[in-house]
Amino acid sequence: MNSNEEKRSVTEGAAGVATTGGTDEKKERFYSQETEVQSGSFKKRKKYTESYKRKVVERIQQIRQSGTGEIGGYLRQEGVYYNLARKWEKKFQMSENKNNISKQVHTKPAPSSREKELEEKVKALERELEATRKKLQKSEMIIDFPQK
Repeated sequence: MNSNEEKRSVTEGAAGVATTGGTDEKKERFYSQETEVQSGSFKKRKKYTESYKRKVVERIQQIRQSGTGEIGGYLRQEGVYYNLARKWEKKFQMSENKNNISKQVHTKPAPSSREKELEEKVKALERELEATRKKLQKSEMIIDFPQK
């Protein structure tokens, strides 16, 4: 059987069955979208490491600072979509902001000498106030004590 006859003899029926004719052996093959999907027509999802993501984000920032505008070319070369790179950028910016905020909350600036003096004076005045209150309570008890 020559190739022209083979090409003409392949027909597809309404049920999706393709038959090859012209030879003693008739082969049937079932075509359907589901079997094609199951056979692996989808690409595997890429997984990127944190170090790779950081490298891409840093390179994008370098390109922006240089002003050459070659971000698209770089991303095509790396095989990364722009949207994905933007998500990575935002993620790293947010994590940096969180780290900065937590550092700011937990660190307290060293007090100056003037502030130290004022704090000591406040403590001394509070001690004096407490002593005065105790004296006042004693004097009130003496005054209120009933005399016979």
